[in-house]
Amino acid sequence: MIVEPVGPPGRSRLRRFTSALTLAVPALILGAVLVGGLLGRAGQEDPVEGDRAGAADPTQTVSLPTPDGPRASPGVPDVVARAAERASFPASIDGLPVRDVGATVRRQDGGIGSGIQAVMGYLSLGEIPPACVDEILGPAGALCWRHGLLLDELESPWAADAAPRIAAAPVLRPQFPPGVRLPAEVAGTIAKGDGPPLPVVLLGRFEGPVSGVCLGAGCPAAFIVRGVAWYDGHVWRRPTVLQPTLDFDIVDDPWPERRAAARDALGDVERVLVIALVSPLRLATIDRVAAGALPRPASERVWYVLGLEVTPTTDPNEPIGTTRWVVVDDATGELLASGGDEAEG
Repeated sequence: MIVEPVGPPGRSRLRRFTSALTLAVPALILGAVLVGGLLGRAGQEDPVEGDRAGAADPTQTVSLPTPDGPRASPGVPDVVARAAERASFPASIDGLPVRDVGATVRRQDGGIGSGIQAVMGYLSLGEIPPACVDEILGPAGALCWRHGLLLDELESPWAADAAPRIAAAPVLRPQFPPGVRLPAEVAGTIAKGDGPPLPVVLLGRFEGPVSGVCLGAGCPAAFIVRGVAWYDGHVWRRPTVLQPTLDFDIVDDPWPERRAAARDALGDVERVLVIALVSPLRLATIDRVAAGALPRPASERVWYVLGLEVTPTTDPNEPIGTTRWVVVDDATGELLASGGDEAEG
């Protein structure tokens, strides 16, 4: 990990705004107003990201094999079959080949490949404790650890009869750290939810063990997700996260302009994975290295921006995915720290 430090440098209005609005409109309308109007609608690209074009080529797709057709588990609606028909996954994302769960697990077991990988499959999210439900983004919020199951087959892991089949199938147990935002549609896949698993492409790497986070059996090297790149036919580019307890007005404050400046500080990357306005204390839960690189005393609010870089190698099927980050003072726009991975190979 390369770290480059840079020289020294009551109840929030955001929370009051959401509380007052909650009294005036139903929760679903509140979510649509805040998430759709301020943080972007599903399937749309963030206008400030400035990622490189051509992240996913819709003309190049692959499908997971379903020789016997989709299996509709008890309690899962008929939309499962329709979801399978829609799931033509992109063959590559941001220059990274998209592999299924089985291939990804075999590569990991064989010690092949490293860095950020793109994995496709059907995602079901584990149950989320009430304290982890973001008051703006709901279950898709990004301020605590979440976990799930990713399968090659369209199978609800929460169905009563699913356990034996899942035990015999390749399984990835992705873990979503604080700062990683999820599409709102993922909420329907949560344990005890009423939606089918969601076809997704996840960007992440094997890390670990992660103390206190590895919730599935047999996961000494956890697959830590750094971003959702695609879901159910949509390229996903909504990485913005705002800490609800910060004292600023989400409507009247020109935070999008400062977000754009923080994004520019990161420079040219394939895609922005995380762009979060948080306190230094909250940053420590997202990236301890970045938080530790901040000058003291730290600013009240900082922007943390994490980006994906993809480096080609002599083998076109084995590009190297790495991450790079910056921390920018929200008040002054000063670059406080920067760092990232070293590409190997």
